[in-house]
Amino acid sequence: MKTEKHLTPAQRNTYLKALHALETKQYGLATSLLGPLVAEEPEFFAARKHLRQAQILGSTGKTTFLSLPGSGSSLGRNKVKSLIESGDFKTALAEVEKVLANNPTGANSNKDLHEIAEGAAAATRRNLASLSETLSAADEAEKAEISRQLEDLQEKLRTYEAIARFALETVPFDKKNIQPRHELGDYLLRIKEYDAASAVFREILKIDAKDGEATRKLKEVEARRALDEMDAPMNPKRETAPKKETLEAVEMEVREALKREPPDLVPIRQLADLYFKEGRFQSAWEWYNYLSEHAAHTDAGLLELARKSRARQFESEIASLRATLDGLKPGDASAEQLQQQISGLERAKVDWIHSDARQRVERNPTDLKHRLDLGKCLVEARRYKEAIPELQRAGDHPSAHIDAMILLANCFTELQMFDLAIDVLTETEEQIPEMSPAKKETLYNLGVVYGLCGSNDKSLECMKRIYKKDCTYRDVAQRVEESYKA
Repeated sequence: MKTEKHLTPAQRNTYLKALHALETKQYGLATSLLGPLVAEEPEFFAARKHLRQAQILGSTGKTTFLSLPGSGSSLGRNKVKSLIESGDFKTALAEVEKVLANNPTGANSNKDLHEIAEGAAAATRRNLASLSETLSAADEAEKAEISRQLEDLQEKLRTYEAIARFALETVPFDKKNIQPRHELGDYLLRIKEYDAASAVFREILKIDAKDGEATRKLKEVEARRALDEMDAPMNPKRETAPKKETLEAVEMEVREALKREPPDLVPIRQLADLYFKEGRFQSAWEWYNYLSEHAAHTDAGLLELARKSRARQFESEIASLRATLDGLKPGDASAEQLQQQISGLERAKVDWIHSDARQRVERNPTDLKHRLDLGKCLVEARRYKEAIPELQRAGDHPSAHIDAMILLANCFTELQMFDLAIDVLTETEEQIPEMSPAKKETLYNLGVVYGLCGSNDKSLECMKRIYKKDCTYRDVAQRVEESYKA
């Protein structure tokens, strides 16, 4: 996250003047100084917070941060979507700040700010994932520089997530309309700010104890927190507290709990958690699934725990069989049978992933990220015609748009609809301003499609654009260098 030390001397001088103006209640002056600074340095989060404070305190007759009413104006859905798709987040953030200047606590304009910041965060997450893969394959000489780039991207991600969160927090909390609070809690849960998310949902329940959505989300927060804690690596320096209950003791309690009507679910959950921690994922999945069925599959936290347990079970069984296969002596007659078992498990895993993705869409058809997951599964299964409508719908989600469009173009390519693939990839490439991993993948795929169409000059031009920035990307160097020998 950018701080004062990242500013130029002139910018730092402006910032200090603005802070002095804010302290002396010269809110108009503070706003006039901070507005241009935030436009120049959108990742300087402290300046944005002070700007909003000055705007709110400077509003006629208003003296508190959360007392301003009004929904506020908006950039418009189409313009917000266009700005996000363009990838020019600096301009997008500057545009929405112009609207916020007129009503800094407006719900619509702050929602625009949230969507733009989250769009930038999503793009950063994609770059992080791609760069992490690059790091794992890099030699020792390159790892230090890649690690530094990863740290920079992680800081950028924290900044954009902070802006997205700040936008939702700025909307006044109207007890008659708690939807903005729900949106804030949902986002905090997404970015794993569990304590803050829990506080938001508890705040909602203080107002309306019968709010079933808040109750469900509070359970989901605790389930996600528990899952992350189970996944966290053990710290050898940390002393582990003695377990109050052994696995056997909890199993006995569960057997008794199942005899009751209705059954006591607390020991069942404890048993499932213990199975997961012990790496007995099949048993963990069975009990998490039992609890989820008991909740009519409405508890997202339990669904996630069951899903992760099932995935871990497949991974564990396949890894165990591979280890056995690798340990066999050459010519061992059991090798073929082991390979068949591995192949069978891998097919079963793919089938389960597809079935799970389909169920998630059926349970929540408006969640476009579930559509993207289902589209990916269908592409991997080479069911391209089925994947196309899912990916087209997933493309409407700002943070899923680029991934969905790349997969959609792949579907068109496999179905030999080359003109459609070229259109999608060209539009997608133009929406990504920098030569990021996503842009490289889009350009590379575009070059491949041009080659399949016989447009070799256009194909080579795509490869050259990548080569100028990264000659190590896939087989770009070979393609470009060989063209000069021809």
